[in-house]
Amino acid sequence: MMMKRLATSVWKLFNRACDVITLASADISGALVLFMALAIGVDVFLRYVFNAPTIWINEASRFSLLIVTFLGLAYTRREDAHIRVDFVTSRLPRQFQNWAKVIDSVVFLVFAGILCYLTWGQFMGSLQRGSVSPSLWEPLLAPWQIFIPLGLAIVGLLLICNIYTESKIALGKAKEPDKERK
Repeated sequence: MMMKRLATSVWKLFNRACDVITLASADISGALVLFMALAIGVDVFLRYVFNAPTIWINEASRFSLLIVTFLGLAYTRREDAHIRVDFVTSRLPRQFQNWAKVIDSVVFLVFAGILCYLTWGQFMGSLQRGSVSPSLWEPLLAPWQIFIPLGLAIVGLLLICNIYTESKIALGKAKEPDKERK
């Protein structure tokens, strides 16, 4: 009994840590979207008013979009906000829908794991070579590329939490969470 309570406590701690990390990555993504909007506005102003565009804002905005995409991935999954066509699955029995969620999360976890592994290798190669972007600004690529495997690792942690929770629901050992808060 003591081991079960310990396991439950550890699981709750892991689940809470995943939640905190996911929300922090969403906050970073939101701040970067604000940065991109302001930076592009400044660049447009400088270009059209002073005929003096910057050499770094356009590329920094592209890199920021990459970070927003991968750090925002876990939050999008957490909030179940991905675009999907559920015309067929919504008409199937609830038990089938529950198991389909488990399978979806497992497949996504495998895909994210493979992609994380591959992009980690790309990051390490860029880091070791000191690769730079082929532009006038020439920033190092590794500091930007690290956010791809990092974002995939965060979504992987979230998917582990989802698989556990969704499996309990599919097995009938837990109730489905309210749509208000997952």
